[in-house]
Amino acid sequence: MSHTELKPVTVPASLVRAAHTCIAKKDVRYYLTGFCLFSSGRIVGTNGHIMFSAKLDDAAIPDKDVVIRLSGKIPPKAEYVRFDFSQGIALAGGKAITFDVIDESFITEAAIDRVIPPRERTAHTDGFGISSVYLATIADAFNGAPVSISHGTEMESVRVEYRGFHPELMQSVMVIMPLRTPDKFRTLYTESPEEVIADYKKAQAA
Repeated sequence: MSHTELKPVTVPASLVRAAHTCIAKKDVRYYLTGFCLFSSGRIVGTNGHIMFSAKLDDAAIPDKDVVIRLSGKIPPKAEYVRFDFSQGIALAGGKAITFDVIDESFITEAAIDRVIPPRERTAHTDGFGISSVYLATIADAFNGAPVSISHGTEMESVRVEYRGFHPELMQSVMVIMPLRTPDKFRTLYTESPEEVIADYKKAQAA
C-alpha cells in the first residue's frame, strides 16, 4: 500500500510536539529526521541519543508504520493534528503544514522495547552524566510539567516519565543515553553484590 492511500489519522498535538522535539535536525540517517507512527499504536521520535515514546488511541493509528517529517511547527494552541496522507498536509489549529513520508526503515518496536530501561534496577550509581541540551528537550517535550527520573549505573540509559496532568502524555516515556564525565560515581545496590552476581549467572545459564 502506498502511503498516499493511507487513511487520515488524528493525533494529539501534545504527542506530536513531544516526538518532534526528539528527532534529529540534520543527520545522514534521514529517517531520524522524522517521527514514526506505528500501526500497533505507538508514536516514537529519536535522534539516536534521546527518545520519546507514547501510546496512540485508535483515531491516531495508521494502516501501516510511517515516518513523518514535518515542514513546520505545530501551533502552540493546537490540540490535535490531522494527517492527510493523500495530500501530504497536516492540519493543526487552523494551520496547514506540509509533510513528507520517509520511505525508510525505522527502528523496530522490539529494539525500542530493549532501549527503554526498567524503572527499578538492581544497581545504580550515586550520580550520572547526560548532555545538558536534553534537560531543555525534556522541558520542551513535557511543557515544563513535573517528571520522574530513574537511572541505573553511570553508563546505562536514563528513564524519564511524565508526571503532569495532560491525559495523552500520561503513559509516555523518554530515554536519554548517558554521557561520560570525569566524575567518579559510586555503585550502589538494591540487592547485595553477591545476589546481583548470582542473578546474572542464573540469567546467563538460562
